[in-house]
Amino acid sequence: MKRLVQIFVSLMLAGIVMYYLYHDFPFSDISHILTHSIDWIWVIAAMSMGAAAQLFRALRWQLLLKPFGTSVSVRNLAGAVFTSFAISLLIPRIGEISRCATLRKTNDISFSRSIGTVVTERIADTLTLLALIGAVFCRQWNTVDVFFAPQHANSSNSGNLTIVIVLAISIGAIVVSGIWALRKNKKFRSQYSKFKEGLLSVAHCGHPWLFTFYSMLICLFNLLNLWLMFYAFPFTAHLGADAALLAFCMIAFAMVIPTPNGAGPWHYVVMTSLIIYGVGRTDASTFALIVHALHMLTIILLGFAGMAMLRKYKPTH
Repeated sequence: MKRLVQIFVSLMLAGIVMYYLYHDFPFSDISHILTHSIDWIWVIAAMSMGAAAQLFRALRWQLLLKPFGTSVSVRNLAGAVFTSFAISLLIPRIGEISRCATLRKTNDISFSRSIGTVVTERIADTLTLLALIGAVFCRQWNTVDVFFAPQHANSSNSGNLTIVIVLAISIGAIVVSGIWALRKNKKFRSQYSKFKEGLLSVAHCGHPWLFTFYSMLICLFNLLNLWLMFYAFPFTAHLGADAALLAFCMIAFAMVIPTPNGAGPWHYVVMTSLIIYGVGRTDASTFALIVHALHMLTIILLGFAGMAMLRKYKPTH
C-alpha cells in the first residue's frame, strides 16, 4: 500500500507540472519534428553516452565491493545497475535498494554492506556535481541570476543568492533527516557495522584515484548525454558548452523532486535554460519533451538488457 501511495504521489506531481508546462503545446507538430527535423546520428551518440555512464557505475561499484573478498562480474553489476534505473522510473528512489537486493541474490553479498557502498557512491556523485555546479555558477553567475529571477535580470543578486542558499539548506536537511531516521531504525542499528564497512570501502579498495576517475567520467558522460542532444535539433545546434552546463546543473536540483526520472521539474529547468540562451519557448518545450522521452527510452532498453544479463547469471558464492 505504501508503494502504491508513493507511485500515485510521484505521478500526480509529474502530471501537475507537465500540465502546467504543456497544456497549450502544439503536440501535432511532434511527428513532423521526429521524422524531418531530428538528426538521429546525434541522438544515438547521446544515448550511447548515457549507457556508458551506467556502465562506468558498474565498474566503480566493482571497486567498492573488492574489500569484501567476493569476485563480482561486471555483467552482474551492470545488470543490477541497468535494472535499478528502469525500476526507478516506476518508483522513484527505489533503484538503489533494488540493485543491492539483486547483488544479495546473485553474489550473496550482505545487503547492509552493499547499501553502504551505494551511499559512498552517492556522496562521490554529490561532491562531483557540487564542484561542477560551483564552477558553473562562478563562471555564469549573471545567467544563473536570470534563471532564478528572469523578471529581475538587472537587479541585485542578493535575493537570488538567498534562493540558492535555501535550496542547499533544504537538500542538507533532507540528508540529515534521512540519516537520523536510519539511526533510529532498530534493524538498521543491528546491521550498522556492515553498513559502515560498505561506507568506508573506498578507503580499502586499493584504487581510490581510479574511483575518483570513474566518478568524474560518470558526470562527464551524463553531461554529454544532454549536450550531444543539442546537435540533433536545428534550433539548439548553435548552443555551446555554457548552455549545456547550465541546464545540466539545474537538472541536478530538479532531480531532488521525486517524480519518474524527474518528469516535470526536469522539463521546466531545461526549458528555462534554453530560453535564457535565446531559444524560443515552443522550441525549448519541444526539446525538453523529446529529449526526456529519449532518456527514458534509453533507461528502459538498458533495463531489458539488464534483465537478460541477470537471467543468465551464475552465482559465485
